[in-house]
Amino acid sequence: MTYLRIAFYTALTLIAVNSSVASAQNAGRWYQVEVLIFKRNNLTSNPINSAIDASGQTEVWRNDISLQYPQKYRFINNPLSSSAHQLGGYSYVLKRNEDFEVLFHKAWNQQMWGENRSTPLIIQAGQRHGDHYELEGSINIHIGRFLHFTTNLWLSEFIYGNNDLQNNNTYWPALPALGNASVNQSNEAAPFLANQARPSRIVKFTERRSMRSKETHYIDHPEMGIMVRMLPIDR
Repeated sequence: MTYLRIAFYTALTLIAVNSSVASAQNAGRWYQVEVLIFKRNNLTSNPINSAIDASGQTEVWRNDISLQYPQKYRFINNPLSSSAHQLGGYSYVLKRNEDFEVLFHKAWNQQMWGENRSTPLIIQAGQRHGDHYELEGSINIHIGRFLHFTTNLWLSEFIYGNNDLQNNNTYWPALPALGNASVNQSNEAAPFLANQARPSRIVKFTERRSMRSKETHYIDHPEMGIMVRMLPIDR
């Protein structure tokens, strides 16, 4: 029995050591990263972000969503041309289908580091409404034994001024601006100018996935989808 325990803990130690060695060897490697984000149109139900009350007549929307940009971030400043895209075929099919809309499709070269050294990338895509975009938030990619992809995104619908307030009596949180750590949640409506956009609906998409290079990965959501492909490159 003692021998089995020793063998078991020795195996665990070897696994941990091998994982640490692999992480150290992978840190600093360059990858071509490609990300495609699309939304689903003409949805008939929203199981994640809405609920029907007991009477079956009133739709009550969540407003307890916390939206936050990372304190440290960077932008995708040097995207590759579309000729470098590996997911172009998927984008073509999605754009030809009225049930989907491609919001973001970019590829870039990125040097990968461990989780403590990785810097989130800002995503702003889709239609612009005042100071905000239809899709906002950040993604973060770091490397260990595998590549790890994390999303912190929100998809918003907008109305302007006080339009439809009589039909929308639930107030969504104000959208954060870059540089603000977070937004306080409140059910009280702030005054809006006649031409000022305000969120009438927000869908949050947070996910974390381990990924292998040279493979196409798909992250599903009832209202969105993300495709990711990463290829190692020599620099």
